Amino acid sequence: WFGLRSAVTRFLQEQGTRTMLVEYGTVGEAMLPHALKAGVRTFVHFHGYDATKYLAIPGNIRRYQHMFHAGTGFFAPSHFIRDKLVAAGCPGDRITVAPCGVEPSDFPLSTRRPGRLLAVGRFVPKKAPVTTVRAFAIAARQAPALHLDYVGEGDLLNAAKAAARDEGIADHITFHGSLPHEKVRNLMAEAALFLQHSVTAPDGDCEGLPVAVMEAMAAGIPVVSTRHSGIPEAMIEGETGLL
Repeated sequence: WFGLRSAVTRFLQEQGTRTMLVEYGTVGEAMLPHALKAGVRTFVHFHGYDATKYLAIPGNIRRYQHMFHAGTGFFAPSHFIRDKLVAAGCPGDRITVAPCGVEPSDFPLSTRRPGRLLAVGRFVPKKAPVTTVRAFAIAARQAPALHLDYVGEGDLLNAAKAAARDEGIADHITFHGSLPHEKVRNLMAEAALFLQHSVTAPDGDCEGLPVAVMEAMAAGIPVVSTRHSGIPEAMIEGETGLL
């Protein structure tokens, strides 16, 4: 490990690196000592778990203290995440809210095919896929023509499939698994609604601001989502969707 740390410092020096952007706070914590030794200005971009779940573990706030003191600057994807970091000791005047962006031209306006719903995300607790399926079941029983395209993989995929069977709506949901971004865009090109049921997971894990929500809005798709983390900062309730 000592040899690896020395190699990082040596690489930065040999490349003449003056400024470095590090993604994820946990990586920033590990990289900052080597960047400082090499005289490199270092900015750290947080995303979600690194400012929520990670900080809920005893002792980890203390692990961030040196990074907060010595880092050149910090980025958060939402004001929600920014406030979490400031509460943990990050200087408020050195952290900037900068959501992960999307290229609007990559997402033509959806034709909003009637009854076609879309959800995209990992099958993990903070995205509540089982709750998404059960909520969709309520709607599908009232409107049998509805169909949900669900994209993603993860530990809760089988539980979500089981919930669809339990609710008697398995034929109303297509579980696509992981798909290339181009195929996700094709699904967005027809979706009438986008679903994003984000919650705080039992271990404290939170979203930053889901990119899929912004991609859906770029395609002109109304979003049905939750009042969680940075989502209300991006959506205009009653105009671009419902929270």
